[in-house]
Amino acid sequence: MLAQNEATLSKEISDNQQILFAKIGASLIERMTYYAYEADSGKSSIWKLRGSRSPITAIQSGDPRKIEIAVEGFFEQLSENGTLDTLIIFTPEGEVLKTFTTDRLNASEHSTLGFNLQQKAFQKKLTSGFIHWNQNTALFVTFPIYANARVLGYVYYGLRFKRLNQIFEQDSKSHVFSPSSPASVTDGTLTVFQDFRIDSQADGETTQHKDSYYSISKHAVALTPTGDLPIYFAKDITQTVQANLNYLYQVLIAGVSALVLAGLTLLIVLRRSLDPLNEAVLSLESLSQGNLDIDALPASDDEVGKIAKAIDKLGQSLNAFNLLRSEARRNRASQENEILDQTNKLSSLLPESRQLQMKKTLEEIQLEIARYQEQEYDNGLVVETDLVTTLFSKSFGSLATELEMQYSELESLVRERTVELEQARDKANAASEAKGKFLANMTHELRTPLNAIIGYSEMISEEAEEEGLVWLIDDIRRIKESAVHQLSLVNDVLDHSKIEAGKLDLYVEDFELGQCLKFIKDLTTTLAEKNNNTIAFDLAENLGRMTSDETRLRQVLLNIISNACKFTKDGRVIVSVHPSADVEASLVFSVSDTGVGMSPEQVAKVFEEFTQAEGDTAAKYGGTGLGMTITKRLTEMMKGSIGVTSEVGQGTTFTLLLPRIISP
Repeated sequence: MLAQNEATLSKEISDNQQILFAKIGASLIERMTYYAYEADSGKSSIWKLRGSRSPITAIQSGDPRKIEIAVEGFFEQLSENGTLDTLIIFTPEGEVLKTFTTDRLNASEHSTLGFNLQQKAFQKKLTSGFIHWNQNTALFVTFPIYANARVLGYVYYGLRFKRLNQIFEQDSKSHVFSPSSPASVTDGTLTVFQDFRIDSQADGETTQHKDSYYSISKHAVALTPTGDLPIYFAKDITQTVQANLNYLYQVLIAGVSALVLAGLTLLIVLRRSLDPLNEAVLSLESLSQGNLDIDALPASDDEVGKIAKAIDKLGQSLNAFNLLRSEARRNRASQENEILDQTNKLSSLLPESRQLQMKKTLEEIQLEIARYQEQEYDNGLVVETDLVTTLFSKSFGSLATELEMQYSELESLVRERTVELEQARDKANAASEAKGKFLANMTHELRTPLNAIIGYSEMISEEAEEEGLVWLIDDIRRIKESAVHQLSLVNDVLDHSKIEAGKLDLYVEDFELGQCLKFIKDLTTTLAEKNNNTIAFDLAENLGRMTSDETRLRQVLLNIISNACKFTKDGRVIVSVHPSADVEASLVFSVSDTGVGMSPEQVAKVFEEFTQAEGDTAAKYGGTGLGMTITKRLTEMMKGSIGVTSEVGQGTTFTLLLPRIISP
């Protein structure tokens, strides 16, 4: 039993570890993939920029120093937020142009990496996965960069396998071993299992190391270009094994004690009780046959004496029972006559075609009552037939038949309506799914040309500045601002479709709240200046860290602040962030403006989909009417709440209450 429990526990632990490990790896690769095409705050990726100082121009020059100037800041940003620790630019032939890394690897090791990647990872589209070279393992993303419709080179984003192991060990409280990649084993695991041969253990085995028990499970990670990387998970189950052993010992001791005690008790009882009990059984048989004149059993203080007293009381009870039975028969006769009268009255309400059948039923009831009343019963425990129930069954049988026919017709009609409703439901579900797919595909197709417009406008603007075409710069700026505005609208539609489909996930991480708010402050200064507004930030000291989705928090705050700047002219916008005084471990974010304000009716529907304050708001201010809806849904996904107060002509205040820490 103990071995079976350990095997079941090991299987559950192995399955959970494999799922968690895959999710963490996918999340890290997804984050690297995001920064291959996008940048924070809706900006384009640096790989899409063009101009004399762009990375593409630097790579075309082949000068490592120029490449370092163009890319180093971007690499430091991604390495600081934990997205990657290595960025390498390769030629199409797999030679290293420039390496940015936080690890101490020599150039030859990167050359070997380029050879391995060239075999399969250098494709016309983004490729991701795991790669192993020279006892080093990493998660990676590679993608091509183009110049004049020609592949200029390949960019490699890499994150050491050790980082994945660290996150997994922290979340699962387990240890990870990779015998083929010693550098990926964490320091904590090396300390605990310094002289332990993990590859000698069987999959699903529970083994003892030092004073602890561990559940060992073996898995494999697919590598690029070929092969698998064996990895082992070790979970400390010492407490569970010890508890099982203690429970087994307790069960064995209790079972043996119970068997010994039961055997001794049974032996004593059998010796003292078998003979007197035989006489008691004979007396009970006589009573069951109606013979109330039985000899009294010898009195005693033991169990047999108690049985003798019980048998005497039983005889007295039988006499009383016979008296009660006689009274019950008289009452039953009265009930039978009442049933007969009521049945006659009900039959008169039936159609004439059914009254003939009811008349036959009544005659049968009368004959049964007569036969029952002529019967006589002897004394004893004789159970009389429950004629009342039988009469009820017969008297209402015909009525039930008629009702059953009506119910059958009704049930057939309900089934038809149910089929119609199910068909309508399926059509509605299909329409909803088609709408979600259409929105996702539409927004995806729109974002590609819009990103191209933004990128080309930036390139033209830089060239115009270089050529001194000042008259062209304002027009290009308007083109870019229109494309950025249109892209934000498309992103709102895409986020809304993801939320409706339940496919929008949070990326929970630990971040410095002050840095996040500084980023927002830098972005919103320009927004305020468009309508000649001033913006002020009232931030509490030492706001500390926050464990949440930093990107979605920025999106929520930027959406509210941009609305405040849009609906305020020559006014003031105040952003306030303070710890909550009412809710423990929570933060209050407040955005107030002195703009046009809203009426109570407008406040009531401000979070509704495709709804704006007035009918002409979209024409006057722009927007889809989805911004506040998405803001509210994202706030709720981050376990928070949002409220609004407003007065026409005085301004509006949005207040968010968010927990400082949410679970992934």
